[in-house]
Amino acid sequence: MTFYYDPKTPVDPKDTAKTTRDGVVDGDNNANVINAAYTGDPEGDKIDNNDAIIGSDTGDQDIVDARGGDDKVYAGADDDKVYAGAGDDTVYGGAGDDLIYGDSGFTGGTAGKTIGDEGMFRWSELDDPDGHWHGKVDDGENLENMTLTQQVGGVKVSVSTPPRASHHSNGLETEFDNEAVYVGGLKDSINARSSLESEADNGECGTYNIAFDKSVDQVRFNITDIDADVGYVRVLAYGPDGSLIPVDFQVGSGLTLGGNNTITSNNDHGDARTDADAAATVTVTGPVSRIEVIHAGDGHGQSNIYLSDIGIVETFEPIAGTDGEATAAQGAGADFLNGDTGNDTIYGQGGNDTIDGGADDDLLVGGSGDDSIDGGSGNDVIYGDNKGETPPSSTESVRESFEWDQAGVGNGHDLDGFTQNTGNVNVTFKVLQETGAADTEFSTDQQKVHSISDDGKGVDAFSSLDSETKGHGNQADYELSFSEAVEKVSFRVNDIDGDGLVRIKAYDLDGKEINVDMTGGHKLTLIDTDGKFGVDTADSKGGYEEDTSGNYSILVDIPGPVGRITIEHDQNGSNNSGINVTDIYYDVTVGAPAGGDGNDVLNGGSGDDMIFGEGGNDTLTGGEGSDTIYGGEGNDFITSSDPDNDLKVDKGYPGLFTGEEGTAAAENERDFVDGGAGNDTIFTGDDRDTIYGGTGDDVIDAGIDDDEIYGDEGDDRIVGGEGSDIILGGIGNDTIYAGNDPLKVPDLVNIEDDGSNPFGADKRPDNGRDTVYGGEGDDVIYGADDDDLLYGDEGDDYIDGEIDDDTIFGGTGDDTLLGGQGNDEIYGGEGDDYINAGRNADIVYGGAGDDTIYGENGADKLMGGDGDDWIDGGTGDDTLDGGDGDDMIIGATGDDVMTGGAGNDTIDGGNGGDDMMSGGDGRDTFLKANAGDTVDGGTGGDDFDTLDLTGAGKYEYVSRTLDADGDSTSGTIRFLNNDGTSKGTLDFSEIESIIPCFTPGTLIATPKGECRVEDMQVGDRVITRDNGIQEIRWVGQKSMAGAAFERAEHLKPVLIQKGALGGGLPERDMMVSPNHRVLVANDKTALYFEEREVLVAAKHLTGLEGVDIVDVSATTYIHLMFDRHEVILSDGAWTESFQPGDLTLAGIGNAQRNELFELFPELKTREGVDAYTSARRSLKKHEAVLLTK
Repeated sequence: MTFYYDPKTPVDPKDTAKTTRDGVVDGDNNANVINAAYTGDPEGDKIDNNDAIIGSDTGDQDIVDARGGDDKVYAGADDDKVYAGAGDDTVYGGAGDDLIYGDSGFTGGTAGKTIGDEGMFRWSELDDPDGHWHGKVDDGENLENMTLTQQVGGVKVSVSTPPRASHHSNGLETEFDNEAVYVGGLKDSINARSSLESEADNGECGTYNIAFDKSVDQVRFNITDIDADVGYVRVLAYGPDGSLIPVDFQVGSGLTLGGNNTITSNNDHGDARTDADAAATVTVTGPVSRIEVIHAGDGHGQSNIYLSDIGIVETFEPIAGTDGEATAAQGAGADFLNGDTGNDTIYGQGGNDTIDGGADDDLLVGGSGDDSIDGGSGNDVIYGDNKGETPPSSTESVRESFEWDQAGVGNGHDLDGFTQNTGNVNVTFKVLQETGAADTEFSTDQQKVHSISDDGKGVDAFSSLDSETKGHGNQADYELSFSEAVEKVSFRVNDIDGDGLVRIKAYDLDGKEINVDMTGGHKLTLIDTDGKFGVDTADSKGGYEEDTSGNYSILVDIPGPVGRITIEHDQNGSNNSGINVTDIYYDVTVGAPAGGDGNDVLNGGSGDDMIFGEGGNDTLTGGEGSDTIYGGEGNDFITSSDPDNDLKVDKGYPGLFTGEEGTAAAENERDFVDGGAGNDTIFTGDDRDTIYGGTGDDVIDAGIDDDEIYGDEGDDRIVGGEGSDIILGGIGNDTIYAGNDPLKVPDLVNIEDDGSNPFGADKRPDNGRDTVYGGEGDDVIYGADDDDLLYGDEGDDYIDGEIDDDTIFGGTGDDTLLGGQGNDEIYGGEGDDYINAGRNADIVYGGAGDDTIYGENGADKLMGGDGDDWIDGGTGDDTLDGGDGDDMIIGATGDDVMTGGAGNDTIDGGNGGDDMMSGGDGRDTFLKANAGDTVDGGTGGDDFDTLDLTGAGKYEYVSRTLDADGDSTSGTIRFLNNDGTSKGTLDFSEIESIIPCFTPGTLIATPKGECRVEDMQVGDRVITRDNGIQEIRWVGQKSMAGAAFERAEHLKPVLIQKGALGGGLPERDMMVSPNHRVLVANDKTALYFEEREVLVAAKHLTGLEGVDIVDVSATTYIHLMFDRHEVILSDGAWTESFQPGDLTLAGIGNAQRNELFELFPELKTREGVDAYTSARRSLKKHEAVLLTK
């Protein structure tokens, strides 16, 4: 119970018959209903009784101190202050601007102070000074010449006893006594069998000094058995300044109270220790700092007196400030606090509280615990925990102990690892190692436990760890680890005798070594082994004694904070060593941490509220109004919107719905939300909101209207919703929908601006123009409706502009960029980007890197920039520019303008359209050039441009002239229909090589029929003479034209006319390279070479009619290669496939040769080439002559 008084007029705390109201409606420690009808206040104060008298309070401005118990308080009218105190309380503030504390009590500020309950200094709870078995002082135990200390509440009490008398000095005999003494006039719960016995023989005299480490408000005790043998008893008391203060005595009828606070007996004798007539009740009203009790014998025999347990009332100094400030929280009750009307201030403090601010502008603070807070109407400020401030301390230190007998094993049984929950901390014991015969057991042998700082219940002297090394050099190591940091660790290690050595180390939770204090007996040597924190090792000097001996014992005290303790036990000689470790005591801090971390439910209600979730996983609802919400730490769920207004869009849509533009409603739900740390979920709803996700992987839905969203650090999922939003994803791999969430309600007004939608053109092209910055990380961004500005920034981003005219910047990284519908402008930036411009006329800049760009529909302008790019214009009249690098440019359909730029480019005119193709610098190749196209090879760089007419059908040169450089030609080619009529012309210039098609081409027999050789590809299946159907492994070609034939006439092709090989073969004219070998099988081959079938080079068959070397302006030799040398059907005749050899490998280009080596790496060696043997014997020139005669 707590009492209050004015220091000018002290009040006895036991006296409740007060007649003057103090202005505070007091409860007690019971469950009270405190309302206007409550009459339980000792001074007569009542609620709404027009009796306010404290400070400036008047009328019905009540102060209510409910104190302990589960109270219900109805404060009623006016501006009240309610201090609910301990317990699960319910408080209704009523009308007025109220101040409500859920757990605190009331203090009088600077005008008063608080007096606590009476605590007891108990003689029976003294530590046993000689370490006997139960850990507390024994009956008749000698307490002479000692300082006996005990903690009473927040006060440390020290009692100094005098020494025994000798012929040199005066003194007394002092013992503990457990026989009953008189305790009348003291606290009902006092123990009558706990007293200090003082004995004075033959006129001896001595003084007992009772001191307090801070001033106390009141001290009470009895002195009994003051009989005829007592000379006198005197009690003197001193205040904080050392001056004497009054002492009140209530003496028995057999005693006389004289001057100088002296009590004498009226010559009564006998056993008077329980006799009220021979007893005095001593009361000292403070502040008190010290009391002396002087006992003198009468000189005629033995004189004994007894001091009872001492009652102490602690003084709590007033809290600085005005009258009515709250005390520290008196518990953690689950309170219900209702402010009702008025601008209320409510503090839930500890416990899982429910707070309703009611009407008007309230300040609501949940405190620690999982609170539920509803602001009600009005502009409220709500904190889920403690406003970010350190709350009045509701923490305390609890003394706990790790006890060996909790391991669950019997005496002498092995102690292995085990974990014990000691109340607020888990302690894990491990045996780290045992070498040799070392052993660890549980022991019930009595131990020395003196001076261990225990929990007030005594140390069990019959519980210990017994470690036995059993041999020179053997060792046992142990570890104790704590799940939470502990402090003031205290224990003993006993029996460090023989050749024993013990080393003790301690560490904090981070593994940092900390100080260990060690006090040892005189037969131990204490050593500092590492020079860090003083002694850490106890080494025996030899010999043996009992476990209870202090000579071989160390007292270990570790201030902490402690996370781990190690104990090493070694035997460093031949004398066996066994040690015992007692139970271990320590302080654990419990209670609510500063700032609070409750999982709160906070509802702002209507009005412009401020809500602070602070620590914990909170649920925060702003409700109606423009709210400011801070989630704080934890995974919070935040909704700032009013559900009734979630679909009230500012920018209306003609024909569908009206908007709130230009009205007050467009600004009445503008929220500010900061999620803070943690993985938060945030929904803001109506109007222009500002949102910060904070650190963590957040989910954010900004709802409708023009919002500003910052994802901050973490992998966020952000939905901008309806409106023109500004979104910054921040650091992390974010997913951003600038429009509505596709997993929820689709956007009903995602309508294209260009009129391509069945509903017509977008009537509000300005209601979804978003600006999005992905930030650092691999982001996914969707632009949705209207003209968006989208930045991927750093990372490999995926961006889809979706509909309308978007501007997209990929930034650095390998991005995927999709323009979608609309005339988009796309910048790939650095990295190997994939860009699909989508529908309509787009502009694309690939930037640095090897980009892949598709224009798709529309007249696009596509620029590859640096790097080896792939550019496909798609449909439409496109402008394509490869830029630097070896680019692949495809015009596809439409009248395209294609420029290769620097590098060795390949430009494909596509299907149809009158294309303009320019190679630029480098060795360029032009494909699918058709009638109506213009091809310019260019002259810059390492220039050797090729016009490949493969598949173009019949054509003829209208004109062809050698350019001034002598290496290239320019002219016009006419393409012909099958009947010879013209299909159109192609103009070309600066072309070094033209690859013709065969007209008709050589036909190769396949399982699907005959195929043109120029159409054959790797993987195609071909009929072979020796090995059935085989797949092509490599296709190569070598083009030659003009000057090349002049320099190497021996490479001119050979024309084998139809039937020239006999038997109607080949079935059509066939042109091959001069070294290409054909199969000859007739009687001559068998006659001359004893082989039916041989291979003969075409140039060696020119002696036959119809086989001739021919002049051509240009040709291309096509090579087909298989896993082995094969004989295949070409235009009906059997001819060879490509066989690699010294000459053939040297005759193909470097790129083709490298390609061939990749497929057949063995061909890089002589052995590999030799292993690729010919399918038939190959005739030499002089041998072939025999076949042509």
